[in-house]
Amino acid sequence: MAELLLVNVEEHARDDEVGAFLTRYGFPLFDSIERVPAGIGNPIALLRFSTLSSVGLYTLRARIDHLSWRGRLIRAHILPDRKV
Repeated sequence: MAELLLVNVEEHARDDEVGAFLTRYGFPLFDSIERVPAGIGNPIALLRFSTLSSVGLYTLRARIDHLSWRGRLIRAHILPDRKV
């Protein structure tokens, strides 16, 4: 399972809107999304993909990293694979 960390995603963007944004750039649908409110930093969304490897996710990441969406500069990071 690959995990993508999206930084600076608008807090009020619905999960289906995040999914539509990603599919526009060739991503498959994510399996789950976990939100971290902004607090003193930028809002974060952690997305999990069971159909992608970290290598596949890395290839797609370049399509959205530093892209403006809803007036915010989105940053995308891939989390290292976790040992289970």
